[in-house]
Amino acid sequence: LGPLGVHVETDVPVMAQSPEADILIIHPDQETWTEEQYIRLADGIRDSRASHIIIEFKYTESINDDAFFQLLGYCYFYRKYKRLKRDKVAGFLISSKTPEKRTLEEVNYHEITPGVYGNSGIFLLKDTQLLVLNDLPLTQNNILLKCFASRQKEREEAFNRLSTKEERESRTDTLDFILIGLQEKLMKQVIKDDSDITPERLEAIGRQLVEKAIDKASPERR
Repeated sequence: LGPLGVHVETDVPVMAQSPEADILIIHPDQETWTEEQYIRLADGIRDSRASHIIIEFKYTESINDDAFFQLLGYCYFYRKYKRLKRDKVAGFLISSKTPEKRTLEEVNYHEITPGVYGNSGIFLLKDTQLLVLNDLPLTQNNILLKCFASRQKEREEAFNRLSTKEERESRTDTLDFILIGLQEKLMKQVIKDDSDITPERLEAIGRQLVEKAIDKASPERR
């Protein structure tokens, strides 16, 4: 083909750089999660029997066909790289926004439980699920994810629940500062990109807010 003016290459990289999935959860090969693990895992994820769970999180982007292709690519290449059987890897797409009904119909996703969608007809998508944060119930295992829901009411209810004495006593001070910083960012809607909500940056914001509150409090309140 070369002499005919056709450019031919072999062993061609298809991307300029390796893609990176947002979250990877590795669950040792066992039939069930422990009780401590189970109460910290969101609906859908806690029911997975896969030992390797890949999560792609869409906060500002809407769900479309490309999002599912992206998740499938992550799962496939990770499975090949780690030499894992297909049933050992599951993919979860987490969406801050509620997808359009038409989009869900195109990929044949239906609601399994509130906020958890699965595929019932497309073979390639059978190992993937979609979590819609606006629709997940406000239970202890979902509460942290609910902080990222696109609907303000859902976010506020999650943060209100997190501020209860029972919830605070179950967390470390560091996580408390991170949540305070996260709430400040989300309520002011000043998140520009992922680098704007790193744990370190959120913790620093949370500590600063707490210190200001203490400075302004009455002696009795302190």
